[in-house]
Formats: sequence, C-alpha cells, structure tokens
Amino acid sequence: MHKVCAELPREIEHHLWPGKTLIANKKYTICDGCAGYGEAIFFSAGRPDDEAINIDLHIGCVTLPKIIKHETHHHQLDQVFDYDHACNACGWRARPYKHECKQCNFYICRGCIVKARTYKHRWDPHPLDLIYDAGMVEEHEYDFKCEYCSDDIDTNNWFYHCSKCDLSFHIDYCLKV
Repeated sequence: MHKVCAELPREIEHHLWPGKTLIANKKYTICDGCAGYGEAIFFSAGRPDDEAINIDLHIGCVTLPKIIKHETHHHQLDQVFDYDHACNACGWRARPYKHECKQCNFYICRGCIVKARTYKHRWDPHPLDLIYDAGMVEEHEYDFKCEYCSDDIDTNNWFYHCSKCDLSFHIDYCLKV
C-alpha cells in the first residue's frame, strides 16, 4: 500500500458535503466525482437505498485541495460539484468534480487537472507536451489528427503533441495504447 493511502484517516468530512461523514472502504464502483471506475479505496456516505445522500469518491478525488492555482489559468480555481458546465480541457460534462473560476466561467475536471505536462508514449522517442492552446505549437499549418484514432483533434480542448515528430494524441483514451 502507498504510504499516503496507509496514513489517510478512515473517516473524513468533505467541504462539499458539510455535516456528512465519508467512510473509507475498498470496493469496486464508479466514482461520483470523476466517473472513473474500478476497485480502489472509495470514501462513501449514505445508504444504497437513499440516492439523495449516496456519495462514492475515490481516493484521488477526495484528496484534491479545495482551492488550487493551475498553470493553465491566471486565477485561483475553487472546487465544485457541477454537472451543468463542460470541462474546458476535455469537453466532458460527465465528470462533475471540477475546479472553477467564476470570474471567467472556466471549468476543469479532476481528470484533466492532474494531467502531466509531458507524457512518454511508446510510439514517439520524445516526450509529448501537453498543449492547452494551439498557439503553443509553432509553425503547424494544418489540422491536428490523433495518431491513435485518426480523428481530428479539436484544438479548443487539450491534447498531447510532439513538435519534433509531429505526433498528436487526444488526452484521454488514445494515450492508453
């Protein structure tokens, strides 16, 4: 077990659900924060028969700080639980655990907030850079295509790119090959 996991308290009160105690359990379920699923340590509250208070958050979501400063945005971002706004990085609404900037109407989901600045992929000898603005790629005169799925990359969303080899990948499922 990781040291951080072993030292976590068994029960916590999370700032998004004041007055509710979340209890740590190892189980196989879907995280209500990031929509990720699997067998892991989840912090849960509520009873299965009472959906109004049933919460399951995996360890990665429950340990994110309430307020962060992310390099992609110039203001502080506050943690929210929001299905109404899409993530500005990946475009998904299905991940409600986000950090937001109310001043700019900017939202970033938990999955994107923890993306690495560089990513090593077996199809490229160089590290891929996280691109959050298409202007970060110099002298690129045509549309970006994902090397894995061959679909066009929407440059309004984040993606990984190697300028030396001119390889690009969507930030989610296409990197897992």
